[in-house]
Amino acid sequence: MALADEFKLRPGLVMSSMGVSDSISEGDSYFMSEIKSLKEMIDSVATGCFSYCFIDEILRGTNTIERIGASANTIKWLSQNDCLLFVATHDVELPHILSKHCEMIYFSETVRDDQFSFDYKLKRGINTQRNAIKLLDIVGFPKEITQNATHDIKQFEETHHWQEVD
Repeated sequence: MALADEFKLRPGLVMSSMGVSDSISEGDSYFMSEIKSLKEMIDSVATGCFSYCFIDEILRGTNTIERIGASANTIKWLSQNDCLLFVATHDVELPHILSKHCEMIYFSETVRDDQFSFDYKLKRGINTQRNAIKLLDIVGFPKEITQNATHDIKQFEETHHWQEVD
């Protein structure tokens, strides 16, 4: 079923950096495989050939600080070139950093009877919902972990610094 009266698609390459994995046989770590995938995308876009680019959880194979800095600037560069870019991320910093360069779209979930359900309805803006700790609870992580994590997160949100774990 199509809800549109008309659909136009610009011809172009379809490229993705999704489902990346390490390669012991090629000597590539997860991160190296990931950056090779992104570099291939960048090189293709740099040639001027229009591309549809799909990226899932960009640069998750490295530390948080470098991931945010490099990811934001990679996404910015791609968004300023001839491509249509789709990026999925759980990094809460990226939508704020990139708000002048990207349109933010998300879908949300509800939790009922310890079951997650997703509406898959696209909404404009930045998703502020979080579900990781709730998922840990649902699958049976010890309460000590989830309660301490919740406490540590609250402290981080108040101070913008992580406290050493006791």
